[in-house]
Amino acid sequence: MTTLGRADTAAAATHDPLTGLLNRDALAERMRQALTRLGRRPESLSLIRVDLDGFARINEDFGRVIGDRLLVAVAAALTAAVRPGDTVARLGSDDFGVLCEDTSETEALSIAERLRNAIGKPIDLGLVSIEADVIVSVAHAHDATDSFDSLLDGAGRGLYFAGHTRRRPWWQRAAEDHSSSLETRVLIVDEHRLAAEALMLALQQHGVDHVALARHVTHQGVRAAAADFGPHVAVLDSDIGGGETGVSLARLLADMGIVVVLVTGRHESEFVATCLEAGAAGILDKSKASDQLMVVLNDAVIGRGVARPADRDELLEIVRSQRAEAQRRLTPFAALTRREKTVLALMMDGRSAEGISREHNVSLATVRTQIRAILQKLDVKSQIAAVALAVGAEWKATD
Repeated sequence: MTTLGRADTAAAATHDPLTGLLNRDALAERMRQALTRLGRRPESLSLIRVDLDGFARINEDFGRVIGDRLLVAVAAALTAAVRPGDTVARLGSDDFGVLCEDTSETEALSIAERLRNAIGKPIDLGLVSIEADVIVSVAHAHDATDSFDSLLDGAGRGLYFAGHTRRRPWWQRAAEDHSSSLETRVLIVDEHRLAAEALMLALQQHGVDHVALARHVTHQGVRAAAADFGPHVAVLDSDIGGGETGVSLARLLADMGIVVVLVTGRHESEFVATCLEAGAAGILDKSKASDQLMVVLNDAVIGRGVARPADRDELLEIVRSQRAEAQRRLTPFAALTRREKTVLALMMDGRSAEGISREHNVSLATVRTQIRAILQKLDVKSQIAAVALAVGAEWKATD
């Protein structure tokens, strides 16, 4: 094993992978060393325990991704609030510990209060602003027989400061912060009624009360529904009309200033890029819609987007390059007259010159003249080559 590999293994054994803090075992070892160093002055060591009460409910309400983001934010806030030399660790799922050396009981209580203030206020995670129930407790070492476990138990029985929970979804936060009656509204656009109603139910279960369905899934119907309901967010099925209508509806809604989340079963990069270009702020996997709904809405609302900026630029470059290449392939066909386009379309349908002449009551010589003009303008030598070029360019007579 390389030196770097051994370092990674050692870090994994002592640190929490989510928050990057020391884990429970590492904090216990650090406390044992601290007690040994202090020798005759164990009274100057304190353990502060920080517990997020009700964290399981937060996971249930908003999903594990939001819960993990809260834990990371709390870890960062605790680390920023302690003194140099203090040690912050994650003891368990929603349980943190802070080891403070050379600290009197009064100082430990002051640090505990600072920690409670640091995380006892709303933590903005975008979709939700969470002010969690915070229980901060303090235990102080009184003699050399104290240990990590005894101090941890003591903290559980000791003096504590408790905050209160106020979880404010983003659709309520604007109203509370600005003392207005503004409430965010979500419009669902899906031609499959059952799927639309399932999404509506999922949103309502997460506390989103203002949800409406677009009754007529056409450009005119969706525009009218958006103008009437005034949504801040639209959840849109990308597969309406085979995909083309869904993407064009996304563009329509985005142009109206509405945050658009596309629900789709497609994941190819070209399609994602097309959605981005159309103005989609989020993409929701159809197969995991109920699990991902609030997380994807969160990312869309706070502007985190479908992809990292660099990846987004790369995806957009892909679709733009493809569009430029498609346009380049179609360029020769622009020189064809209306009649020549009709003849080429008939050739693509398998008609011969004789068949075209008979069906359209045109002389065979005239048809052959038109075919020669087509071959010359497309710079090919045969009718088969002309048809192959048209098929490869996805040309249509209406282009």
